Amino acid sequence: MLLRLIRVALLTGSVFSIGTHFGQSTFSNTSNLCPPDGNTSGVSSTISVTGQPASNSTMSVTIPNISHSWYDDLDIMLISPTGQRLVLMSDCGGNNSGNGNRNYTFVQGGTVLNDGSPPTASGNASPTSFETSDTWPDGAPTISSMNQLTGNPNGTWTLRVIDDAVGDAGCLNGGWSITFTTSQFKTNWVSMNSGSSVWCAGETRNVSVTVTNAGTQSWADGPADYNIGVKWNAESDYFVRVDA
Repeated sequence: MLLRLIRVALLTGSVFSIGTHFGQSTFSNTSNLCPPDGNTSGVSSTISVTGQPASNSTMSVTIPNISHSWYDDLDIMLISPTGQRLVLMSDCGGNNSGNGNRNYTFVQGGTVLNDGSPPTASGNASPTSFETSDTWPDGAPTISSMNQLTGNPNGTWTLRVIDDAVGDAGCLNGGWSITFTTSQFKTNWVSMNSGSSVWCAGETRNVSVTVTNAGTQSWADGPADYNIGVKWNAESDYFVRVDA
């Protein structure tokens, strides 16, 4: 794509805007998950993921309604289609009496959950485990963080839920979901013609920009334009746009 910028006054240090548009796809299994009290096999739930790019995406796992009287009993593992196993939470929290249910979205860089006290408030959470000796029917964990999940995301994802102590019980009401965030397209700066670093009003220069579709959807013509522009140093309110 060759663009001609006309009558733009710029000073040294001006930069070109490089933008990325993101799309999201969510897959859910809304069946309740109620692990037997004190049973180390627990229960499992699966989600079939299709249509996602083999790379170039990030993911999160949402458990919308954990209802349990003693969170420390809960062990939850995520298993990817490639067999990677990640503990989302194990032996986190404590007595949940009077504290209400929890809604956690497990993401890279979320809040580390509590140990031995009422469960952490709802929100974004990091995978957190306070027990290294848990026995998992699907095998021991192979990774410890969300950003270590690799490989093609299409296929069957499994959530294993265990209640590992007798005396308290609960469910994951409403099941769980996986959300993939994928960059649909992005613009990459390539080069500018040689010459003075100062652009003056009325001066014309040619700029080459590469636009890459990194998503799963085909681009269509219109109704909106893709806009490329230049920004005057760090001034947030001065942006000159060129319609492409």
